[in-house]
Amino acid sequence: MKKLKKYGRWAEWEQCILGRVADSEKVQALILKRQIEVDDDQDEVDIVMECIRSKIKSHTSPDNIDISCYIIPTITIAEWVKDVRPDKGIPTKVTPYLRTLGIPELVKASRNATHSAWIWRGGKASKSLKPRPLHRTNSFSDEDE
Repeated sequence: MKKLKKYGRWAEWEQCILGRVADSEKVQALILKRQIEVDDDQDEVDIVMECIRSKIKSHTSPDNIDISCYIIPTITIAEWVKDVRPDKGIPTKVTPYLRTLGIPELVKASRNATHSAWIWRGGKASKSLKPRPLHRTNSFSDEDE
């Protein structure tokens, strides 16, 4: 077993497994590069998610975001995303982009006759809760549906 010159986040695994691989330092460098890319991807998800949460909070009661369900037009989501990713904040580009992010609270709504939309369902919201338009103020409770 070859001893590596340096170790990353999983030192024991690197020594036991990569130490047996030909060109182990090359493989280790590739793993590190991919870890950085994954970390950058998660940072982007977090930034977009926080932007969307912030925008929803500005339209409704901040205390209810995790227990509420809203339907938001794609054009609105595109405007929001434009704040953090101008290249993706175009209505025709925002849907494929958001799908790649995999934000659990945000799912594409079935297309209806009037518009394309997204559904925000807070992490603690009931699965049976029907989405309501975001423009309603916090004077409406989820039970009013």
